[in-house]
Amino acid sequence: MIKQGQEFIADIPEDTRVWLEPFQMRIPPRKPGARGRKSTLAKPNRPDISVRDYAQLLKPMDWKYVTIRHQSGGRKLKAWFHGKEIYILNPLTNRKQLVTLLIREDADGTIKYSLCHCPGKGLKELAYRQSKRYFIEKSFREGKKELGLNQYQTRSAISYHKHMAMVMLGQLFINEEKWNHYEQATIWMTTQDVVHSLKSTLGFVKRTLEELLSHILAKQPPDKRLTKKLIYVRI
Repeated sequence: MIKQGQEFIADIPEDTRVWLEPFQMRIPPRKPGARGRKSTLAKPNRPDISVRDYAQLLKPMDWKYVTIRHQSGGRKLKAWFHGKEIYILNPLTNRKQLVTLLIREDADGTIKYSLCHCPGKGLKELAYRQSKRYFIEKSFREGKKELGLNQYQTRSAISYHKHMAMVMLGQLFINEEKWNHYEQATIWMTTQDVVHSLKSTLGFVKRTLEELLSHILAKQPPDKRLTKKLIYVRI
């Protein structure tokens, strides 16, 4: 993914081993008097450290208090963050890779560790991306209600996977339609709005497309700035 230029943020367990400085892969020399076969596998020539132990070495000045995003009820999500460029060992290529270690500590003391590859992004942007929620419950609810996620009658795993793949493709199309409508016309649409507009266009329902559009426009938030802040909730 790094070689292809893809950006990512991945959560990792606290016992993940990382290197704070660049290392080289070398076959370790045989110790005098050691038994067994001579080692033929190259290993890093620098000591590693777990992300948990590294976090315990940090001082208060190494952390930054960041306001991440808005929450429900008008609240704001805030937490302490620390970022540092570190090296990891790619298990597929057995080579070192430079990534950013992002550590987050919440008000209740919970610590979260993530590896990031987002060149040119600052700590605040990384904090926002790491803390961005995907409302999986809402996705399942809309999938069942509008796209027939649970309306399958199959006995084989292949048929089940085909059904789920079609539902996910439908959700992807709907999300793209919602985003395009907001970007091009600043219209805030729901999943149900997109589904009903398709049914109206295809003649599956009696409501005309003009009536549906009037209904959608009537429920738009009066403050467009509020729409921009909360758009991530609906997409």
